[in-house]
Formats: sequence, C-alpha cells, structure tokens
Amino acid sequence: MLLSLVAEFARIRVIPGRPNSGKFGCLLLAVLALVLPGCNRRDPNLPVQYPVTGKITLDDKPLAGAGIMFLPRGKTRGTGAYGMSDAEGKYTLKTDYGGDGAPEGEFAVTISKVVNRDGTPYVPNPNVAEAGERETLPAIYHDSIKTVLNAQVPQGGKQIDFALKSKR
Repeated sequence: MLLSLVAEFARIRVIPGRPNSGKFGCLLLAVLALVLPGCNRRDPNLPVQYPVTGKITLDDKPLAGAGIMFLPRGKTRGTGAYGMSDAEGKYTLKTDYGGDGAPEGEFAVTISKVVNRDGTPYVPNPNVAEAGERETLPAIYHDSIKTVLNAQVPQGGKQIDFALKSKR
C-alpha cells in the first residue's frame, strides 16, 4: 500500500490554471511524512537481536531438516528463537517478533528431526490427526526438559555449531 501511495504521489502534477491541483500532492506528502517514520519501528520492550548461525551434524555428517530452538534461561529476555537446518546442516535463527537472530543471553537448546514411519521427511498435515511420525534423535537433544545442549549468545552474535551423536 505504501508503495502505491508513493507511486501516486510521483504522478501528481500541478496543472496551470487549476488553483487546487497541488493541494492533494501536498496533503499526500504530509501524510507520508507522518507515516514513514513509524514504519519498521521496533517495540522498545523487545530485546535486541544478534545474528546466530551455525551447523548441526549427527555422527560427523550434516543433519538436514532438523528444527532447532533456543529457549531462554535465567535472566535472558524474549521468547527464544528457532530455525531449520538446510541440506548442509546450516541454520539461521529467527524470532516470532521479527528478524533474524536471538537476544543476548543463556539458552537451553533443543534439536529435533522428525520423519514418517518409512523414514521419509515429515511434512505436517493439519488434516491428519496422527500420521505416524517419529523422532529420530535421542531425548537429550529434542526434549526441552532433558536436553544437554546449551548456548550463550553474546552481544554481536555468534556462530554456534552442534555436533550430535546418534548413540549416547
């Protein structure tokens, strides 16, 4: 919508002999001057996010299609962060309140890799009550209570890799 307003403003011309023809353009410019500063304004109560990327491996091989969650611990602000690993096991964290990264602080980390009964990648289907999916990783990685994985996100962000073992 904002782009269409800017495009409309660009087409407005003052027509000689029509005294009010430029008033709409001035009004539109005034509205844009008031609206644009509010765009992309962050909620000041939300913590600053810092870039967090990394690689997840299982038995020294990249783990593709794994979900990763950073769950705040202690005095860490925010609701945490999450991501998904690609074919090379690489992930980038993001948050529910927008943007990539995670807030500074201490986190418990869970990593989950869910597949169908036949081992094919699991794709959630809201129309199926139970699809027979199963977790492939030990509970010490995917369970938020039992996890042994932790991470510290410093100011400025960090690359944080996780080397998992299938048997623990």
